Amino acid sequence: MDRDDAAARLIRQLEYLDATRNDLRDTIERMVVTAESAPASMKRVCRSTRNCNRQGRLESSKEELQALNEELNTVNQQLQFKIAELEAAERDLQNLLASSEIATICLDSDCCLKWFSPTTTTCSDCA
Repeated sequence: MDRDDAAARLIRQLEYLDATRNDLRDTIERMVVTAESAPASMKRVCRSTRNCNRQGRLESSKEELQALNEELNTVNQQLQFKIAELEAAERDLQNLLASSEIATICLDSDCCLKWFSPTTTTCSDCA
């Protein structure tokens, strides 16, 4: 029973880490798009304003890009940390399943096979 609880807990952690990794990846993609469009947006604003100082534009653009770059670096570090956690949890789960010698089958909400433990392939009672 303890192995089942541990396996279930590892599966939940793996699903949580996978969702977190996807969220962080989406955030990075949005940040990159924002960083790419920031200079174009700033140019449009400055063109429409006759009193916009060229040096001020360049400085504010540079500052904004630096801030976006810092945010991207922070998000990237968080993503790398979450990926490492996810990989460790996955290794733990694989080791648990491989060493438990318990035939384990994981189904999704539609009862389709997602994965199975190595013992399942040698189980004669599973057929």
